[in-house]
Amino acid sequence: MITNPAVQRGIANSIFITLTSTVLGVFFTALMAWALSRPGLPGRRTILVLVLVTIVFDPGMIPDYFLNKRLGLIDSYWSVILFKVVNAWYLIILIRFFEEVPSEVLEAAELDGANAFQIFWHIALPVSKSALATIALFYFVFHWNDFFRPMIYLNDQSKWPLQVVLRQFVVEGDKIAMVGLENSVNYTGASQINIRALSAGMILLTIVPILAVYPLILKFFTKGTMSGALKG
Repeated sequence: MITNPAVQRGIANSIFITLTSTVLGVFFTALMAWALSRPGLPGRRTILVLVLVTIVFDPGMIPDYFLNKRLGLIDSYWSVILFKVVNAWYLIILIRFFEEVPSEVLEAAELDGANAFQIFWHIALPVSKSALATIALFYFVFHWNDFFRPMIYLNDQSKWPLQVVLRQFVVEGDKIAMVGLENSVNYTGASQINIRALSAGMILLTIVPILAVYPLILKFFTKGTMSGALKG
C-alpha cells in the first residue's frame, strides 16, 4: 500500500499543504489577534463586528469558487492553503489571550525602545505558547482531514492530498488505483487482494499523524483552550 505512487504523492501533498497552512494560519491569526487586542487600535470595535459577521454568514461555495477562479487559484495548492488562513473562532481565542498579557511588561519594552513588531515577536508570542500550540493543533487537524475542498479545487490528481486519495480507494472502490493496473488486469492476482484490509490500512495511515502530533502539545491544550474563556 505504502509503495503505491498515488499514496506516496498523497502523503507528500498532505504534509506540504498541512504544514504550510498551519504555519501561515498561526502567524497571521496571531498577528491580527495582537492588533485587535490593543485598546488604542482605530476602528477596533468595527473590525471585531465584521469578524463576528463572518462566523454567522458564510459566503457559500459558489462565490468562493468564482473568486478563486478569478484569482487564478484553481488547480493550485494555494486554493487550499489560503482557505480560512485566519479562522474567526481561533482569532477570538487569541485576542482574549493577548488581552491578558501584563501591560507593565509591554510598557517596559516600549521604554527600552522596542517597536510594535518587536514587542509582538519577542514578548507576545513567547508568553503565548500554550494558546499558539492549541491554535496550531486546530489548524493542523482541520487541514489534514480536509478532503472536500481539495477534491473541488485540485483537478490534477498528482496534487491530491492523502484524504482525497483515501476517498478514491475506500468510497469509490477504485481497485485500479488501489492495486495497480497490472494486478487489475490479472484477475487471479487482483481477486486475491483483500480490499478491506487495504482500506483499513489507508484509514490507519491517515490517523497516525494526528495521534503522533497530539501528545506533543497535549500539555498546552487545556491551558490554551481555557485561556480564551477566562479573564483576570
